[in-house]
Amino acid sequence: MTGEATGTSALVDHIDTTLLRHWTPWPGGRPHPSEAALIDAALSIRAAYGRAADEGRAATGVHRSVERYRAENASPLDELERLTRADAGRLAELLGYQ
Repeated sequence: MTGEATGTSALVDHIDTTLLRHWTPWPGGRPHPSEAALIDAALSIRAAYGRAADEGRAATGVHRSVERYRAENASPLDELERLTRADAGRLAELLGYQ
C-alpha cells in the first residue's frame, strides 16, 4: 500500500469513527413552498432549529414558527408576494421573533 493510500484510509477511518459519531441527520427541509422555505432560512440563521411536531410532541424552534405561519395562511405557502405584504409586527408576533 502506498503512502497516499494509507493516508486516505486513515482519513476515512477517522471520519467513520470520530466525525460521523456526532453527526446530526438532516431534518428534511422545504423544497417547494417558497414562503415556508424563506422563513425557515431566515430564522435558522440565529435560532435553535428545533424539531418537527410528531406523536403528541409539539414542534419547537423554527419548525414551530413555520407551523404558526402555515396555520394563518392558505396553503400552499408558495406566494412570496403575500409574505412581502405581511404586517411586520404581526409577522414577528406570529413567528415568535422580535
